[in-house]
Amino acid sequence: MKLQAAMEYLSTYGWAILIIVIAILGFYELGIFNSYTYAPKATTGSCSVNRVSVAGLSRYSLVGPCKNEIPEYVLNIQGEYYINYISIPSTSSDSFNGPITISFWIRVVNTTPACLNGFLQKQAGTSAANYWYYLDINSATGGCGLRNPAAVYPLATDNGVWGVNVGGSNVAYNMGNPALWYSVIWSYNYSTGGTLYINGVEQGGAGGGGPLGQTTAPILINAAGNDYELSNLQIYNTSLSSAEVQSLYSEGIGGIPTDIPNLAGWWPLNGNANDYSGNGNNGKSYGSVSFVSNWETGYTAP
Repeated sequence: MKLQAAMEYLSTYGWAILIIVIAILGFYELGIFNSYTYAPKATTGSCSVNRVSVAGLSRYSLVGPCKNEIPEYVLNIQGEYYINYISIPSTSSDSFNGPITISFWIRVVNTTPACLNGFLQKQAGTSAANYWYYLDINSATGGCGLRNPAAVYPLATDNGVWGVNVGGSNVAYNMGNPALWYSVIWSYNYSTGGTLYINGVEQGGAGGGGPLGQTTAPILINAAGNDYELSNLQIYNTSLSSAEVQSLYSEGIGGIPTDIPNLAGWWPLNGNANDYSGNGNNGKSYGSVSFVSNWETGYTAP
């Protein structure tokens, strides 16, 4: 009798239970149960750097409510190389051969393709490249054919040779799950080479140093044959210390720059590709580039 009653219950209410389960899964995908969905968010252009010259001396200040709030939007970019991308013109503020620090947050949306090859780059050939970023995603031998799965690393040219003494180029850091948000910071100087940090943790680097390949090529945020999200790109014309890197990471995905005098460019990617460093080096979108608001999945504040 109990079995018969249970079967009758399922036949009567089974569809309703299934609909409820599907609705819960749908709400989860939409971020309804994610606390960040309801957190205060920084609106487009709400915080920027103001640069003025007083008696020949530069003065810097932050303008707006700069509270390290999470962004309202992040960049979503997908598709083929050099079809969907953002191009940021080269200027005197970002055309240098070292020292340099590059910081950004990244999440892979589609983990099926094996490689993000050159998703962030500034290069004009082997002997004239500042940097070229890879992200191996899901291949057992490294989707880009060079490193471990889910490993992010910068490649750059030192005296015209790819990947020598730039730090990180010899580091294979397994993110574990590239579908989560990660902070990536690469800090390079002439004397000691470069150091790669993932979520504020030093991953190691290569010894040596020297000038990086210098180029007037634009900075490209490239589709790289995949679907990924990027936020809060910051470039400095100095090598941030480990303590400064920790400070920057601890601010989270919406963190403001940590060293404003040495800030070469700041693209929050919060609704547009504008530069809010005070240098006015705005990016231009080509092809299908979008800024999405439902990005919170996979993000955990430091």
